[in-house]
Amino acid sequence: MSDATPSRPAGGLCPVTVDDFLLPYLYTITASQSVGKLAQNLRSYVTKPQVERGLDSLVDRGMAAFDGKGFAITPAGRSLVETTYGGKITRKSKTKSKATEKNGIDATADKSSGGTDTWFWLALALGVDGPSARRQFAKIDGIRASAMTALFNLPLKRGGVSMAQVLAAITERAIAGQPVVAEIGGNTTELVGSLGKLTDRKPLEAALIRAALNLADPAVPSGDTGDLAGFAARVHAVTERLSSPPLSDAVAIAQVYDAYGRTHADAGGLEAFKARLVRAHADRLVSLATLDSPDALDRDLRLRSEIQGQHRRFHLILRRGA
Repeated sequence: MSDATPSRPAGGLCPVTVDDFLLPYLYTITASQSVGKLAQNLRSYVTKPQVERGLDSLVDRGMAAFDGKGFAITPAGRSLVETTYGGKITRKSKTKSKATEKNGIDATADKSSGGTDTWFWLALALGVDGPSARRQFAKIDGIRASAMTALFNLPLKRGGVSMAQVLAAITERAIAGQPVVAEIGGNTTELVGSLGKLTDRKPLEAALIRAALNLADPAVPSGDTGDLAGFAARVHAVTERLSSPPLSDAVAIAQVYDAYGRTHADAGGLEAFKARLVRAHADRLVSLATLDSPDALDRDLRLRSEIQGQHRRFHLILRRGA
């Protein structure tokens, strides 16, 4: 957000720095917040050290200030946000659930606009100008269309693009014998695989935003904190809250990954997450298992969960004591 509009690479997502991520959030809050409170509210995307670095940058740029209790946006910061997004922004919601209080900002829907409270971050990640972003991301199809345009490097405008236009462009490539996913640099295959079903809004939004943050700062998240025991403990805690019917003693790996990413900033990409699981399994910190009956899980969930090891294949994380 150093300029008036998000940067637009030739293809792929736009790198989003932590300070540019924090600034629109500071705009939407009514009172200053401490580093700890900000880190708690934004834990699905960034860690506390990254929040501290982002705030330091904003203060140096004159976009935020410390008032003795916490950090708040300055008039210069407000002006930049309103210039970037074409006016005032809000993430206010008409309804607030218990899940909102428990899980942080990513659980709140912007009911008043029919969209989501992450629309201004999606604008940065997908390179869509502010005035177009709120309309584009009001519905899941708009998010999907912009994401596919970016990730497949389609010759379409990311703001205002429709799924019909995306499908037409993909079909044209296929007919011409060209690869559907153009080379755009980076691990595009892993990113696309980590997005899950494009019909699942919250995991899709979170994956796109985290990936854009990771492009600017690989430590957001790195996918490996070095604390394998701590990672395993967090995986177990998430696993205990989930279920994969008809299974009773295990949960699909991709299902755990999606839920883990909503509350922990060290989720990383799906393949990196799987690699950490394999190491934790080897150290007997978690127990992985093979799905005996392929029909027991939805095909998409099964394929995303699959880990092809040297001697065996894994799909599941066993509950403690299973």
